[in-house]
Amino acid sequence: MVILKADEIYERQIKELPPQEQLRLLMLVAQGLANRESGKPGKKHSVLEFAGAGAADPVGMDAQEYVNMLRAEWDHRP
Repeated sequence: MVILKADEIYERQIKELPPQEQLRLLMLVAQGLANRESGKPGKKHSVLEFAGAGAADPVGMDAQEYVNMLRAEWDHRP
């Protein structure tokens, strides 16, 4: 099996493709790399993994008080 370098592949096969096909190829390569980086391609997550994620109160106040405060700020925005 002969392994070609990227510049050889580009010159031999990609350079003459229409721009739309070059963009499609670029998207496919990017998706392949992203899947490789994430560990397992197409791994689905369970909603149960998020259990307790919102349990901490980062603001230090009641949730309804916080929402009311945000809504009051909206009235004063330009």
